[in-house]
Amino acid sequence: MLINKSKLVENSLLLAVSLSFLGFYTFLVLLDNAGFIAISRQFSIPFRIFISLLFIYAYIITKKTKPKANVLIFLVYIFFIFIRILIDVINNEPYYMSYSNLILFLVSFCVIPYLSICLTPVKISFFNRLNNYLLFFSFVFASVAAFSLKKFIGEVARLNSSAVGEEVISPLILSYCSTLCIGVALSFIITKSNGIFKKNIAIIIILLSIIPFFLGASRGALVALFLSIFSYLIVKFKFKSIFYGGMFLVISVGIIYFLDDYLDSGLLERFLGTSNAINQGGDSAIRLEIWSMSLEQFLNNPFFGDRLQMNFANHYPHNIFIESLQAFGLIGTLPLIILLFMAIKRSVVIFRHQKFILIPFIFIQSLTQYMFSGSLFNAAWFWVSLSLVFAVYNLTQPKYK
Repeated sequence: MLINKSKLVENSLLLAVSLSFLGFYTFLVLLDNAGFIAISRQFSIPFRIFISLLFIYAYIITKKTKPKANVLIFLVYIFFIFIRILIDVINNEPYYMSYSNLILFLVSFCVIPYLSICLTPVKISFFNRLNNYLLFFSFVFASVAAFSLKKFIGEVARLNSSAVGEEVISPLILSYCSTLCIGVALSFIITKSNGIFKKNIAIIIILLSIIPFFLGASRGALVALFLSIFSYLIVKFKFKSIFYGGMFLVISVGIIYFLDDYLDSGLLERFLGTSNAINQGGDSAIRLEIWSMSLEQFLNNPFFGDRLQMNFANHYPHNIFIESLQAFGLIGTLPLIILLFMAIKRSVVIFRHQKFILIPFIFIQSLTQYMFSGSLFNAAWFWVSLSLVFAVYNLTQPKYK
């Protein structure tokens, strides 16, 4: 029996994208539940290689689409990144990881996913199925996380290894993944074409995600969630949608306040206490100092950037935009600015036409996340969601005109 090549491409991309988001972290939660989180690194690298191979397979077995402007701009940005790496290597500049690993991260987390998604032809069915795949992985992640972590409810304000005296999954992973689950669920609830069954599953996902969301207690995740919702409401600027959206936000704040107190979480305390934490030299103050020092490096070399390594610490700035300015300057960051502008503009169009709104939801959440944590070189959610925005827009734009 002949195998449909287009189906192979679609299935490979579907699995690769799903695993890039919640699939990989569902795997980590399962390891944690089985008591193997301490050895997760031994599995994570082969898992990431597998995801990259899925992207590559989908790319090489099909006829490529003609590169759009966003692909060319992306390649210019990658060119600037490689030039910076080459200059730093020649100047023997230190970095917190080896440059070979840095290039491996750049290629596997950024280049391969972005080009595979943008250059591989897909049909509307791909995005219809992707919605269902992400709903499925959201349900699995939320279910497994809620089941395995319920024993910590009320025991700690924020889940981490030092608080519970055992190796546990990162609170940032819990927060951002549960936020993504909630975003996926909300997009299904908002979309009128989804049936009652899927909307009920979405409601269950939101309820299950409450446990990992509050145990993770990440301020950035809270901002990411509300910013994605707020962006949708602004785009759908109608009295009816604004009224119901405003009611939803008010009720949501009340629910979050109640659950934060009931579950004895530290989320609101951390969020509302950010100012005090800054004044007292807490982790918020350190983050601001990191950003300030990174921006100072940029201002000292505003056009072409300084170097990849921060002067403040042997790390990255935990903000991909500031990281780009520091390392590549205004000239090198301009392609990224253009890409973000194009993606935001297209997200607005997708929101307005109420079709595949899950994609801009994920994009806005991912962009917000990497404004608080992570690096350009491992920002898998950002690069995948960015390319998905362009892919869904290019596929459906005739219907938008």
